Amino acid sequence: MKTFTIFQLPAENNATFMSLDFVTEHNIMPTKEDYNEVFTGEIEDDADLDDIYTAFNVGRRSSEYKGRSLSTSDVVMIDGKYFYCDIYGWKEITLKSKSA
Repeated sequence: MKTFTIFQLPAENNATFMSLDFVTEHNIMPTKEDYNEVFTGEIEDDADLDDIYTAFNVGRRSSEYKGRSLSTSDVVMIDGKYFYCDIYGWKEITLKSKSA
């Protein structure tokens, strides 16, 4: 089993539901502090980001899940790496802090 964490932006953030290209081009890339941690859980070692997307977008979510359906602009941390949920698929990102 491996641990993953889902982060989501508040609805009022300018980058919420925006593609990675859009937030980069408009210089509105969210920082780690902009995101809310909405869930931490475990998945099988052979599961991937698409399995997490399916479970938290169209599947049955844990009753402990505090977020909305997984969507564009959400970030998943797994194996110590951050992945941005983009319009099509996932892109690995460096999630910087405001102080960086």
